[in-house]
Amino acid sequence: MNARGDQARPPTLDWIREQPKAELHVHLLGAMRPATAFELAALHGHPPPCPAPSDWVRTFTTGSLFEFVERFIGLFPLLRTAEDFERVALEAFEDMAADGIAYAEPRVTLTSHLSRGVAIEAISEGLSSAAREAHRKWGIEVGWIVDFPRVLGIETGRLALNLAVEGRRWGCWGSISLGMRGPRRRTAPLSGCFARRANRGWASPRTPGKPGLRSMSAWPSRNG
Repeated sequence: MNARGDQARPPTLDWIREQPKAELHVHLLGAMRPATAFELAALHGHPPPCPAPSDWVRTFTTGSLFEFVERFIGLFPLLRTAEDFERVALEAFEDMAADGIAYAEPRVTLTSHLSRGVAIEAISEGLSSAAREAHRKWGIEVGWIVDFPRVLGIETGRLALNLAVEGRRWGCWGSISLGMRGPRRRTAPLSGCFARRANRGWASPRTPGKPGLRSMSAWPSRNG
C-alpha cells in the first residue's frame, strides 16, 4: 500500500534491475566470466578450472567447501598481466552495470597474486584503469577491498595492509579497507593489522553470521 492508500504492485524484475544498488561482497576472481577464464588459461598455458565453460556453474557449486576453495585458488594463475586484471575487472563491472550496480567493493587478494610472481605495478595499473573506465562508461563508483588469507598469519596481514595503504591511489576511490578470507579455524591473533586499519579510518568489511571475529570487535566495522 502506498502513501495514497492504493494497493502497491509487487516489483517486477525489470523494475528491480533499474534501481541503483551496491555490491558489497564480490571477489574479483569469482566474478570472472567462464569464457574469459578459458581464454586466459589458454593464453598462459595453464589448465582450465573445468572441462568446458558450460561446466562452470556445476564445478563451483558442487562438492565441499574445501573443494570449492581449491578450485577457486586455481584461478589465481590465470591473471598475470595488467591487461588480464583490467579485462577481468572491467567485464565484472559491465555485468554489474547490467544489474543496476552503482557502487561496488570488489575484493582482491594481492598477496596471493604477488606470491605467484605478478608485479604489484601490473595489478594496480589494471585495476585502476578498469575502475576509471567503469566510472566513465556506467557511472559505477569503485572502492577496492584488499584481503588476505587468514591462515597465512600476521606477516601476510601486515603486507596486505601496506599494499592497501599504497593502493589508496587506485581508481575512483582507491582501496578503502582491509579484509581477510579463508577457513575460519583458529589462527594467530590478527587484531594488530585491523587496529592499524582502524587508525586510518577504515571499517572492517565483515560478513554477517561468521564466527571467530571477537578479537576484531573493538574496531569499527560494517557488514558486507
